[in-house]
Amino acid sequence: MLMAVFNGVTHGPDGRGLKRARARIGSPGLLVASLGVLSVVSGCGVVPQGLVPQDVALLDVVFDRTGSLARDGNFASITQFPIVIGDNRENEAVCGFVSINLNSLPASAIVTKVVLNFKGIILPGIAGTAFADFGPINVDHVNVVSGINGSDYLAEAISASIGTVQPFASTEGEDRSIDVTSAVIADRAAGRPISSFRFRFDAASDADGSGDLVSIQSSVDDLAQRPFALVIFTTVG
Repeated sequence: MLMAVFNGVTHGPDGRGLKRARARIGSPGLLVASLGVLSVVSGCGVVPQGLVPQDVALLDVVFDRTGSLARDGNFASITQFPIVIGDNRENEAVCGFVSINLNSLPASAIVTKVVLNFKGIILPGIAGTAFADFGPINVDHVNVVSGINGSDYLAEAISASIGTVQPFASTEGEDRSIDVTSAVIADRAAGRPISSFRFRFDAASDADGSGDLVSIQSSVDDLAQRPFALVIFTTVG
């Protein structure tokens, strides 16, 4: 069985949510074939010999735990402001948070692969020098289930630097992905209902008085224009 779950709503192989995800990822079959678990041809799951049939879930973000946090402690969720990373014209460093809702996964699910997918953009009107100035974006697995406040900018991570983000240079959006399997498994084992990730430039700010910002697309209206996690799992019973 192949299914997709957004906000607890299941869509079949021809469902709108699955089609949007295919468009977002930019490859037929939800990139499942490249994950080495199962192949999807024209919406039908084809299981390689010797493997157990597995399900695919697409998990949406938690709006109030996804957004931008300035180093001075001001947090803005994606309902207020896009996710931005870098520094602004006031030389204030900013990091981004992406939190994925795990509640849609069945309690009996045994997770085998999780990939966090998103689109990175250079903000229009910004010089686009953030990567040159600050180096790579580092990604931490963090716990912000109880809320996000100023201390979370530098708070100790559950696991630091679980991945880095390759530079992007377009205002149109470039697809990026990070393997977050271990983080999701750890959160579910600990009873956390979300998996959260902090995106940061370690070297921000450069105090040059100019905005050096990049962004992760974070539309509240279009599922295809905000981060999501692709989860591959089996169920017991």
